[in-house]
Amino acid sequence: MKNFYHSSHFAMNTRLDIILWGCEESYYAQVDNKIHTTIKALELIYSRFDNKSELYKLNDTAYNNYTKLSNTLLKSINQCLEYSVKTTGYFNIGFLNNQGMELHDLIEVRSHSNTIKYLYPNVKLDFGGIGKGIALKHIELILNAYNIENAIISFGESSVLTRGKHPHGSYWPFSFQDQHNFGESLKLNNHMVSISGLHNNTPHIINPESGKLVSDSRAVCIVNNDPIAAEVLSTALIAAPQNLHQQIIKSFTQEKVLYSKS
Repeated sequence: MKNFYHSSHFAMNTRLDIILWGCEESYYAQVDNKIHTTIKALELIYSRFDNKSELYKLNDTAYNNYTKLSNTLLKSINQCLEYSVKTTGYFNIGFLNNQGMELHDLIEVRSHSNTIKYLYPNVKLDFGGIGKGIALKHIELILNAYNIENAIISFGESSVLTRGKHPHGSYWPFSFQDQHNFGESLKLNNHMVSISGLHNNTPHIINPESGKLVSDSRAVCIVNNDPIAAEVLSTALIAAPQNLHQQIIKSFTQEKVLYSKS
């Protein structure tokens, strides 16, 4: 078997597995190190819990005060505003004391000056529903830069990016072995998989409409080629009522949507 490499890290509050094969052996450590340092840098922007991160400081200071943003965080917040519209408000990085309000009602962004203001006290932004997608988008750029043709990158087996194929087949096989039965195994090449639902039987997704945690046992799996869009859509479909799902899905492209049977 051609040069096979596997490493594991703890990143973004979960296990990050990196598998590469078929490239120059000297690249492996470089790619692994680049991915690791990139994730660390992203956590210093997007973490809500690290008091050294840009978002943590923003959540502390931005109420009624136009606060300067890095270009990276500004771009992501504007992107989240767009996704909020696409999902009729069911993807929302903002929350206020468990009150259901749409993102554009909670913040005011001035892109021309790279500033943001929170419109209510106790507003917080949280990138938990999109952060791994952002990270995998950056990892995708790293794989491209190093000409890595065959790879699988997994955040806790619920956010997975693939390139090329398995060393013993024409695709990366992906199956579901937990309580959620999606009814099929996946054959992945250059794909992104995002699974949302109960994590260890514990609710963790907030319904922006009600401001309450989604507590039923359903799960959603999205397969596409865009890490960020996949994470957004899987999160939104858990929060949204079933009668709005097709409307939300139509605002995205090239998505395969699987629902659990439980």
